[in-house]
Amino acid sequence: MIDPDKKLSTVYSKVETRDDDDSGRSSWSEVASSAYSSEVELIEEKKWPTSFYTQMKVLSQRNFTEARSRMLSKLNWVQTLGLGCICGSIWFQIPREESKIADIRGWMFFSTTYWMLFSLFGALISCELPLVMTLPTIFHIISYPMMGCYSAQTFFSLWGFLLLSTVVAQSVGLFVGAACKDLQVAVTVSALYSLSTMLFGGYYTSSLPHWLQWLQYGSMVHYAFQNMQMIEFGGGPPIRCAESNSLFEVCRQSNTTTFIPLNQIINHQGISLPIWANTLILLLFLIVFRFMGYGVLRYARRPK
Repeated sequence: MIDPDKKLSTVYSKVETRDDDDSGRSSWSEVASSAYSSEVELIEEKKWPTSFYTQMKVLSQRNFTEARSRMLSKLNWVQTLGLGCICGSIWFQIPREESKIADIRGWMFFSTTYWMLFSLFGALISCELPLVMTLPTIFHIISYPMMGCYSAQTFFSLWGFLLLSTVVAQSVGLFVGAACKDLQVAVTVSALYSLSTMLFGGYYTSSLPHWLQWLQYGSMVHYAFQNMQMIEFGGGPPIRCAESNSLFEVCRQSNTTTFIPLNQIINHQGISLPIWANTLILLLFLIVFRFMGYGVLRYARRPK
């Protein structure tokens, strides 16, 4: 107990009186805590009862235990395993031909946006990083080899950017969950943002109106999708030109060209940034939304 006047930690002991005239009554005596033997020790008293590391460790363990049964439930496992097999079957062993470029992009866009949405809406309450990474990893291990895995480097690079985009989406979800007191409002805001970032991601349309083109740079899907294309088309076997009516000028102008260059495939949907720039922007998304979520909890949601 804290004495509001003296600002001292105090111990109260109950002393029962045994006088016949005062039978049944009790009195309270206040004793200054023996923890402080001098005025100097009072000044040096720590603000918190334990260290930041201890608080972080205990809260992380508690949150991990609480979230594990919810996020890695049997239903989520069945959903992930089933979805991985279905996607692997749909995109099974796609040939590396010009006519199949849209199909290959479809797998990359679907896997990116699905796990972004899964992580974003799951983070409206609370999440743990290892748990967030588990299900996308299982999905990738199942579906990508079924589509056609040509090198370990490509496999792990795509996996890394899939996890990065998932963690970025989690950061957005944490910020929205902290900023919105009402769950329905949080779901509405998250749905509006996630659907918008999907529309401007670069898969559904490659020719946006001029007055809307700037919005694609606020889409986290855009940067992850571009990176995954550069890794897949640059690290795997080259894409063969169509025998007739090719969409790529390099295939139409030269009879000796058999495969489509990587820059032609990427720039066919507009000018793209290099991998390092897209990655840096994704990391900025992650850091900014994490700090914004912390700022809301620290200053706007603090107890009054």
